[in-house]
Amino acid sequence: MRGKGGKVVLVPLPPAVARAVDRAVDSRDAGPILRKIVGARMDRHAATRRLKHLAATAGIRMPRMHPHMLRHTFVTTESALGKRLVACYDGVREHSPVPAVEAGRRLLEEVQANAVIAVGGGSAIVTARAALRLRRAPGTAAGTGAATPARQLGHDATGRPCANTGTP
Repeated sequence: MRGKGGKVVLVPLPPAVARAVDRAVDSRDAGPILRKIVGARMDRHAATRRLKHLAATAGIRMPRMHPHMLRHTFVTTESALGKRLVACYDGVREHSPVPAVEAGRRLLEEVQANAVIAVGGGSAIVTARAALRLRRAPGTAAGTGAATPARQLGHDATGRPCANTGTP
């Protein structure tokens, strides 16, 4: 990333952000990361229009919506949780594959979480629920890391193991 004065700065990115940047850049090796439809650099006005479009598509209606609200939401949530926020897991994948669920379970055990807040859609909620179930699996001592066999978790429509375990 280029900082003030054109100085190149290395910025570590969480894996989910790195994947999003890779998708936005596609195969380009120069130019802006985020572009308008015409290919020009996306400015704050275009970003606001895009966010409003995405919000309308999702059925979210808010006055004065702007991209910086996303940062405000994160900061407000983080501030409300304070020191109780011990970890964030960004390994949720579509259809909640078993490796993602097991990684979530390991994180829960590592930080000794006593509560989980799942933010997002179905996969985030299913992954959180399944990770908690694995952590509390019958026949295992709490916190030992012993996991339920994958065959007990279920399979998605293509036959891949997944954590779609139904309603609690």
